[in-house]
Amino acid sequence: GAGPAGLACALIMANLRGCDVHVFERRKDPSKADLNQAFVYNIDARGRKVLELIDHEDGELMDDIESRSVPAGGKLMLKVATPDGTITPSEVTFRSKRTKSLWLPRQALVDALLNAVKRAPRIALH
Repeated sequence: GAGPAGLACALIMANLRGCDVHVFERRKDPSKADLNQAFVYNIDARGRKVLELIDHEDGELMDDIESRSVPAGGKLMLKVATPDGTITPSEVTFRSKRTKSLWLPRQALVDALLNAVKRAPRIALH
């Protein structure tokens, strides 16, 4: 699938192992998500190492992810949905002693990985 794990795996197989990879996604457009459902990911030092490994060629993936993320100690605006269906904006400050952590919404990570997949000639997205 074209979620974070599937896209990262496709990039590893194509970029590091030289495989031709086909990613099958049930949604018509994986860049479209339900904006009222949010998952915020924390990419710590280990996650950054994996992404840097995947991104060994041009550095564009990490640049894209960093441009979409909030560093530890930064602030992020989220939409919070309550049980009655009300959606309100909320500012969240991320605190961490680990300065290498990046926080970003799941869809931002998917979009950055999709951009990397589109640049990879050995990966086909279906």
